[in-house]
Amino acid sequence: TRFASAAELETTLRDYLIAYNHHIPQKALNFLSPIEAMKQWQARQPNLFTKKVYKQAEPDTYADP
Repeated sequence: TRFASAAELETTLRDYLIAYNHHIPQKALNFLSPIEAMKQWQARQPNLFTKKVYKQAEPDTYADP
């Protein structure tokens, strides 16, 4: 993929990072997304975290007309 600018590349990479961490299940994490796995870990070991782990909103989906 070619990007028109560094800003476009940065936006694409940030969007992918959010999708990967918040929405794509990982086999190594028992088919949880990384954030879902981290939320479970935080529930078991809250003393290891200084901030609350939260999941981003789901990506937009469009229905066919």
